[in-house]
Amino acid sequence: MRLSFSQNGLTYFIFALVTLIWSVGWPINKMGLEYMPAIWFSVHRIFWGGLILFIFLAFIGQLKWPQKRDLPLIFSVGLLQMGLFITFVTIGLEYVDPGRSAILVYTTPMWTVPIAVLFFNEKLNWQKILALVLGII
Repeated sequence: MRLSFSQNGLTYFIFALVTLIWSVGWPINKMGLEYMPAIWFSVHRIFWGGLILFIFLAFIGQLKWPQKRDLPLIFSVGLLQMGLFITFVTIGLEYVDPGRSAILVYTTPMWTVPIAVLFFNEKLNWQKILALVLGII
């Protein structure tokens, strides 16, 4: 069933629930570091999250195997965007409070634009400026 404008209450409730769950994850991850090193904690997060997602998708009949031509993309995104990101964030949590970590991580795109302009001679156009302004908002 698709959400429609008549279900705004449900939409806002789901948005608030996801925000709360996502927010609580940072202090929970910080507490998890008291029990194991950051890299092993990251390995456990990725392994168990992947296994649970695999079982869930199989259970609801939505599990699909990737085509061979998609594997390099899947592995590169999985390694770089998911694996390294989670590992670096977890290592950072050893040294920085959870709230500050969350702000640093999720404002990173905002800092890439000035860095690209200053150090890599990136040219700004109106679409990039608009995207930066919307991201800051």
